[in-house]
Amino acid sequence: MAGLLDLIGIEFFSFLFGGWNWMISGAILLWLVLVFATPFGRIWKNTADRKRIVGLLAQDRGKMRYARVMRRLLDRIDEKLSAPEKATGLPPWRIAWSQNLLTLTSGLALAYPSTALLFQWDVGGAISFGDIEVIAPGDLRERIVLAGIALGGAACLCHGVWTKTRLRWLSFGAAITIFLLPVFGPVFDLPPSVAAAIAFAGVIAVAAAAAFAIAASIAIAASIAIAASIAIAFAFTIAAAVAGAVAGAAAVAGAAAVAVAAAAAGAVAGAVAGAVYWLEETRGPTPIYRIVFSLLLLCALTIAVVFGEPETDTDFASNAYIILLFGTFPLLNLLADFASIGLTRHLLRRGIETWAPARALWDGLGGALIFAALGMAMITWVQFVRFPDGSALFDLPGFFADMENGTGSYGWLGVMLLTTLLPTLLHLMIGLFTLGLSYPSWVREPIACLLAEGEHSDTSGWLGSVLFCGLVTASIWVVVVLVALLIRLDQGWLLDQIIAEFAAFARLIGAI
Repeated sequence: MAGLLDLIGIEFFSFLFGGWNWMISGAILLWLVLVFATPFGRIWKNTADRKRIVGLLAQDRGKMRYARVMRRLLDRIDEKLSAPEKATGLPPWRIAWSQNLLTLTSGLALAYPSTALLFQWDVGGAISFGDIEVIAPGDLRERIVLAGIALGGAACLCHGVWTKTRLRWLSFGAAITIFLLPVFGPVFDLPPSVAAAIAFAGVIAVAAAAAFAIAASIAIAASIAIAASIAIAFAFTIAAAVAGAVAGAAAVAGAAAVAVAAAAAGAVAGAVAGAVYWLEETRGPTPIYRIVFSLLLLCALTIAVVFGEPETDTDFASNAYIILLFGTFPLLNLLADFASIGLTRHLLRRGIETWAPARALWDGLGGALIFAALGMAMITWVQFVRFPDGSALFDLPGFFADMENGTGSYGWLGVMLLTTLLPTLLHLMIGLFTLGLSYPSWVREPIACLLAEGEHSDTSGWLGSVLFCGLVTASIWVVVVLVALLIRLDQGWLLDQIIAEFAAFARLIGAI
């Protein structure tokens, strides 16, 4: 029976997403999400939204449509991320690179490693770190269970963010419960590392989503939760660097020095985080204190790796992936994402007032430079920061050899690096999306009329909302399909060039 269910599951997913079938099934799935899980499916019920969408559909000039969509989007983002800066009248660049943006990127940087590892494992890959297989490939049942947990938690998060009723608290509570089920529910029978990873990433996601939904800016509770997560992760990596053995992804085993190292590191990180919070409250909103705090954590981790002495017989290399995934990479990634997202926000705002394509070009160039700087910083740190016995935390020569030969399972690392380019890609997608809404008037006008009639008729309003979701789906999905076609035609040429450039830098500093 189990074999039959596995076969049906394989055939079903192969039919939906095999080959190029994903182009159709993905579009249908996106349309269903827009209709039933977002406000787009209920546009006619909100007078302000209905009038805004009708005006958007009536607009014939693509440039004006772009300006309207982008200005509203940026205003809403500023409400969430830059309320203190706007209230105190700070200049535009300070609004773009705001204190709450750094809080957000800190949470994302902590969630990226776990999320990237989970995604790679869920699509059938093993999680390897050099020669160490951290997590073996899962069977189909385990992967379906993980996908179900992720989709269920995400659905509850979406409902909690979009709904305006008190049910949002139930949605956020349900999301946390779903994400924590694998840890406390043996019935799911997931590997301990996978269960711990989805719980860690899920709790951070719930904290960030709840903050955006409930407060005009990132809530204090979420800021404290993210700071605590950074302190815990820092303590965890310090313990791995100084005191030896790590069991799985959730528990540190070995001598009593492990607990002492973790407690001391966590206490110091928590104390410094408290001092940073006090400075921000007394001297006004500025991200500089948290940037300095992140750099100090990186320096402390560097010292712990270079001068730490093991208290057990465990080899240093067995803890290297813990130190990099939950220490070094997040600390570097949060700074790169802060720079990248801030740059995109600043140039998007300037693009509304001036020539948008020129700002998009600068955004692409800046994103590429930040991406290159992040990759070179990671290579440099791994090359020069070594354990006391001289061993490296990561086998760079082996990594580049695997990448050039097309072997190895390093998709998780690519995801972490490419997040710095995500704001630039979203900039491009929003621009193409607004241009994509330039449908002929005989397509737009009937939908606008149905939405306008929704003031008096729920049937007309619902039909207009459903058709508008179809227009949005088509505009978004065309961009996705074009990117997929470019990647297919590219045949890995761009990726090969990126790898070659990073390999050249590694040779320059003697890493390979």
